[in-house]
Amino acid sequence: AESFEQFAIARVWENDRDHPEMAKWLDKYPRELARLRETSQMQWYCPLVSPDPSEPMIYTLLPITQALRTAGRMLSAAAFREAGRGNIDQAVADVNAIYKLGLRARGATLIEELVAIAVARMGVEAAGELLRNSKLEEVQLRALADCFGESSPLFFFQSDKARGERYMVLDILQKVERDRLPA
Repeated sequence: AESFEQFAIARVWENDRDHPEMAKWLDKYPRELARLRETSQMQWYCPLVSPDPSEPMIYTLLPITQALRTAGRMLSAAAFREAGRGNIDQAVADVNAIYKLGLRARGATLIEELVAIAVARMGVEAAGELLRNSKLEEVQLRALADCFGESSPLFFFQSDKARGERYMVLDILQKVERDRLPA
């Protein structure tokens, strides 16, 4: 759905006719969206380390990290859809869920840090879009402020992580998204 309608996760929709494929996709997964919203409110941490030392990290980390990015995109589309419908409270809740999902994705490995940055940034960009295109009341502004004020000091890109490793991980993520990574 995203490949057909890239703008559905980037700006507020007026109605479902603007992005019919994305609307069908969101309507197909209401329970999953509800679970993502609930999960983002919990304090959790799931280390993405395989108990099998012989298994390459790419098999355990990439599916989970890609799922987190997809979750952020689903919530982003849902937020913009709700904003277009005039349901600003739900749109703000979804934006907050995106950002919190990014905070919860942080971890000990570089790929976790990169995905956490990407998902949290989706939340920041979605909040900016809401602020530009929707009239938010004081309560809604306070909800956004409280959410974005929750973040702890970032420990992303620690000096012990090599610059080349960062680019390698980003390259792998991009290849996966373009379906160019061999099985």
